[in-house]
Amino acid sequence: MNQLKASTQTLKRQKQVRKSKMIQHALDLFCANGIESTTFNDVAEASSLGVASAFRYFESKHHLVVATASLLWEQIAHDTHQSFPSHFKALSGLEQVTFMLNLFKSFYLDKPYLFRFLEQFDNYVITHQLDQSLLEDYEEKVLFFKPLMIGMIEKGKQDGSIKRNIDAELLYLTMTHQLMSLIAKLVLRGHILRSDDTGLEQAQLDCVIDMIKSYIGSSHQHKEAL
Repeated sequence: MNQLKASTQTLKRQKQVRKSKMIQHALDLFCANGIESTTFNDVAEASSLGVASAFRYFESKHHLVVATASLLWEQIAHDTHQSFPSHFKALSGLEQVTFMLNLFKSFYLDKPYLFRFLEQFDNYVITHQLDQSLLEDYEEKVLFFKPLMIGMIEKGKQDGSIKRNIDAELLYLTMTHQLMSLIAKLVLRGHILRSDDTGLEQAQLDCVIDMIKSYIGSSHQHKEAL
């Protein structure tokens, strides 16, 4: 009986390993070639699986696409935690928020494919009208940032580095949407016109970050800057 149980657990682990590898292969292909251009068969082949075997792990391409997006946000969350300096907790709320905004910028500079994928994923969800029930796990992964950022904003309100009348949730939504929208523009549609090719992509992000800091910083912070 124990041998049967151990054998069953081993098979489950092996299945999970193969499934995880398939998700990673899919993410690599989607980032390299685009979500719409990559077929389920392409992913199965890259994963050294037959199509029938691949369908045992995911009943449709929709399920696979959502799983890859969830994995991407898991990797972003991991990279975020790994980037925190040892003295991060000692920083003021404004300094912590500034660190996070600059982290978004570094992701754009070092890993622009992340944002190309996320933009394509949003378009895929809309185009194929994916049911919200499919997106529950993905939404949970995305919302990792929300309590983290809101906590930093609230800390800033308490330590005096951020204006006390700031609505933390509204600020979080505005900051992330503003930066993500600009990054999507720079990554996907930055050079449609010749006049778009200014070479000032990083400067534009710095400008937005500085505007956010100026808006949310307390009068005490502004006096220190002077």
